Amino acid sequence: MTEESGLFHVDRTPGWRWPLVCVLAVVGTLLAAYGLWWYEIAHWGRADIGSVLYHTLQMFILHTPYFEPPVSISLQLGRWLIAGASLLAVATALLRIFREEAQLLRLRWTKGHVVVCGLGELGRQLTTEFRKAGNKVVAIESRPDNPSVPQLRSQGVTVLVGDACEEAMLRKARVGHARQVLATCSDEETNIAVAAAVAKAAEPRGGPIEHWLFIGDPQLRATLKSRDVFPGAGPGYKVNVRGLDLYELSARQAFWAHPLDHSPILEGSSKRVHLVIAGFGQMGLAMALQAARIGHFVNGTRMRITIIAPAAGTCWKDFSARYPQFTEICDVDAPCEVPLDSRQLVQRLATYCPEDEAKDFLLTYAVCFEPSHTGGAADQLNLAVGLELAERTRHCRAPVLLRLKKRCGCASLLPDEGRNANVPPHLHPFGMLEDTLCRSTLLHEEQDTLAHALHEAYLDQQRSADDFGKKRAHRSWEELDEDLRESNRQAADHISIKVRALGLHIGSLQSGAMTAAAFTPHEIELLAKMEHARWCAEKWLDGWVYGPERDDARKIHPDLKAWDDLPDKDKKIDLTLVSAIVGALKEVEKGIYR
Repeated sequence: MTEESGLFHVDRTPGWRWPLVCVLAVVGTLLAAYGLWWYEIAHWGRADIGSVLYHTLQMFILHTPYFEPPVSISLQLGRWLIAGASLLAVATALLRIFREEAQLLRLRWTKGHVVVCGLGELGRQLTTEFRKAGNKVVAIESRPDNPSVPQLRSQGVTVLVGDACEEAMLRKARVGHARQVLATCSDEETNIAVAAAVAKAAEPRGGPIEHWLFIGDPQLRATLKSRDVFPGAGPGYKVNVRGLDLYELSARQAFWAHPLDHSPILEGSSKRVHLVIAGFGQMGLAMALQAARIGHFVNGTRMRITIIAPAAGTCWKDFSARYPQFTEICDVDAPCEVPLDSRQLVQRLATYCPEDEAKDFLLTYAVCFEPSHTGGAADQLNLAVGLELAERTRHCRAPVLLRLKKRCGCASLLPDEGRNANVPPHLHPFGMLEDTLCRSTLLHEEQDTLAHALHEAYLDQQRSADDFGKKRAHRSWEELDEDLRESNRQAADHISIKVRALGLHIGSLQSGAMTAAAFTPHEIELLAKMEHARWCAEKWLDGWVYGPERDDARKIHPDLKAWDDLPDKDKKIDLTLVSAIVGALKEVEKGIYR
């Protein structure tokens, strides 16, 4: 049986030992009592129930009288089962009493493990998932009364109670021999202190250590990414400033599962993507940014974005001040201000799905009002708008993406693999915490594997250059600065759009299935142009501008111009990257199918 705890389901099933003890004890008692009854009749002519019960109970302390042969099979088997139950009960009790000591003893020889600092909801979830994946995990938690401590110890996790900022505690966790360290404490100041302390406590090191530092504040995260401020950072200790930005993660997941180009946009096509965002809080902003990062298609059309919100004008003004070059990437309609009334919202949203434009525009709706704007009833408003809008737009079947908080709430009414036939199939929930707060999403595992492969292809291409080794990007993935890793991750996010541009699709590698061995020269040229457009958008969103001479400090780059104006040596970088896509997908056990 499982019991819900917070956002996650915590396994509270007892171990197998105590149920087995009970079974052995009951069966052994019945067999032994039955055997004793007939033993007394056979040897003394009568049986005394008190004597039978007393001698049966004696067997539990491994003390019974001598039995003259013959001894029945039931008596023989019964006393052995009782002895087994007693010994197993003692061993289980001792193991429970001395579990922590036994785990600490094993810790003396532990290597290549994962250290998790902080057992809040995030730390507990990641610890559980690492353990299920077969990793050795050591956790550090400051509160001894945290219910996660006994739960995780019962799963085989070594849990140390103490301050993860203290070098002595980190040495006790053998961080110097760990493979990964995760700082998942409740406040960011503590996480930063842990990252600084690990570098000192990890001496001497048994191997390279990667520290995942979870920072929720976007501005602080960006600052830490751009500056290598952690002591001891280098080839043997790399601090990855990971984003605990659930909005960004949700936007990535939404467009991966429900692509903006949900109908193929091929070379020469007149189709154009139109994203309508209802609600422009943090989630709406994240959807617009992610769309701008990946919305670059083979026919060269610019994506159209429409923003609908009660204070759309003010929201857009603030957004455009933060991202002044956003309109270099997308065409943005004049912000539309509509009150928080589901009927008025649906009427306005439905006007963007007319009969005569359905074939030319690939329309996607993102309904993502937030509690701060709705007085805490965001899910209810999003669901009401989504359900009615999906009915009103059945003729164009434009995907309607609804931001909902939990799967066990309003999202339970929506279709999951065709579960609810009464709900339009183009209505899709996204952003549920159960989907975002998981190891593969938070740690970008598949995305990082693809990004790593693309970076290796870039390094192979650059090794023949005269200036190889002089640029920041001329480093291995393990030594690469976090902002350059992020650039490769964004390139990985765009792979699926590139593949669909050729009329192909990505799927799991299947035995005997024919995958594309490589792209044709014409296909590589098309995809390279798309990659250059995507890279330009990435730089513009990050505040870079064009200039004839590169200046990283002032964010000036000479390659922020049209593909046809690029020198051949710079075109070759994009050509190399897109040529590596087939091999990169194989690293995550996926292939491209025609």
